Amino acid sequence: MAFFPCNSSYPGMLGELYSAAFTAPAFNWICSPAVTELETIVLDWMADLYGLPSCYKSTSEGGGVIQGSASEAVVTVMIAARDRYLKDATKHIADEKEREDAFYARRTRLVALGSTMAHSSTQKAAQIAGVRFRAVPAPEEEGYRMTGSALKETVEQCLADGLEPFYLTATL
Repeated sequence: MAFFPCNSSYPGMLGELYSAAFTAPAFNWICSPAVTELETIVLDWMADLYGLPSCYKSTSEGGGVIQGSASEAVVTVMIAARDRYLKDATKHIADEKEREDAFYARRTRLVALGSTMAHSSTQKAAQIAGVRFRAVPAPEEEGYRMTGSALKETVEQCLADGLEPFYLTATL
């Protein structure tokens, strides 16, 4: 949950009160259904506040979870992208065993991309997800920006090496 080091102020006391009230193993619905439901509702409110389409809400295929850090979010998103990519790439195989074999064989060729200026969390997430990582150059003369031509060149090199790019971290 949260840590509020100053409980001598009114906001600090409220933060401590809320934190103590909700301190629970809130990592899934089975352990803490109330916190999980609250998280779902609050994230739907956020989608409404940002004016996002309904596909981003829990009532559709969207929804979300609150992560403890940006690095956790990168790992979560990369694993979701990996699994969705592999599921879509192997859904045409009718036999379950053949589909599973193709799923894991194809997984060895997946590569995540991020610019040389992206946070190291992308490369670490690739290690956790069991996929490769390739850096897209972002040279000084380009203002340390990843360009479309550098991305295209990196993707083409990956494809030439028999790899399948499935993920890109864009740094803004």
